[in-house]
Amino acid sequence: MGKKERIKFFDFARGIAIFFMILQHTVIVFDKSSGSDSGLGRTIILMGTAPAAPVFMFIMGVFFIHRHPNDMSFGIKRGLKLLLLGYVLNAVRFCLPAMTLDKFGLVLEGNTSPVTLFFIVDILQMAGLSLMIMAVARRFTQKTWIWISLPVVVSMVSPVLWGKLTEIPGTALLWGDQDAVFFPLFPWLIYPLVGMIYGRAYLMHPDRGILMKKSFLSGLIMMLTGAIIWRFFPNEDYFVGNYARSGPAIHLIILGFVITWMALCFWIVDRIPDNRIFRVLYFWSRNVIVVYFIQWLLIGWALFLFYKKTQTPEGALLLGFVFVLLTHLLTNAYLYLKRKLEFNRFIR
Repeated sequence: MGKKERIKFFDFARGIAIFFMILQHTVIVFDKSSGSDSGLGRTIILMGTAPAAPVFMFIMGVFFIHRHPNDMSFGIKRGLKLLLLGYVLNAVRFCLPAMTLDKFGLVLEGNTSPVTLFFIVDILQMAGLSLMIMAVARRFTQKTWIWISLPVVVSMVSPVLWGKLTEIPGTALLWGDQDAVFFPLFPWLIYPLVGMIYGRAYLMHPDRGILMKKSFLSGLIMMLTGAIIWRFFPNEDYFVGNYARSGPAIHLIILGFVITWMALCFWIVDRIPDNRIFRVLYFWSRNVIVVYFIQWLLIGWALFLFYKKTQTPEGALLLGFVFVLLTHLLTNAYLYLKRKLEFNRFIR
């Protein structure tokens, strides 16, 4: 297998994650109750959690092994770009709409200030930091037992860090203890680190079919183990936490789901002939950063029309499908213009 070959079932999994991510973001932003007061809303929120962000980060770790050169400086530079891009996105998706609304005498739900919106810690910031750490880890050791120990240590240490030293600048990115920190590095670093291990196993295993069977079974065992810890260990602040800052029990359940889901995606792609839906999912996955950026621009600037949470769950879901379609069309338009500009520079 060539190092640059696409692995379709990973793209399939990430494409599905993108679909539910857009729906979840729309429901959270525009539904009256942020999806919490209806079965439909809670279902969309659920589908945008374990099958979405953890899958993104896990597959980032896989592709880091499969596609990124073993060059620490390359990984650090790319990580810094993602980190900065996260703050650029904060500025254009939320800060500018908030300041524009203010000029019209309107305020966002909750009267959130542009400064608070700019310093939101979202998945791009966490992905950038994770990429830098993975680049350093791969540069200095190739020992599997050390790679395996890293996510275990992160899982065990993270709950101890929450709420500590929050007055020190930069801790929001690392283990933030505030409402505007959605993806602190501790504990979310776990998922790309485990993805690195999985990516190495996938490249080295001689029989991918057997690997997927082991993956499916391992995922089930992890989910069961996490559920047992959740049920029988009373310290919920440590073992459970919340979605942004989950404890070891929740990470076992989510990682178990992700690893099981990878096997299911492998079998789906292997057994169902290629089709238009698959190709759309692959396209979204290949252009994940562009898709992520565009869908948030649409949602952020749509606050001009819906600057308060006024939608029913059904209305928010319908709006989500509109954003999915618009994101797809605008991503195609952006890539077309980019290719055209590059071609014009070439012929000159």
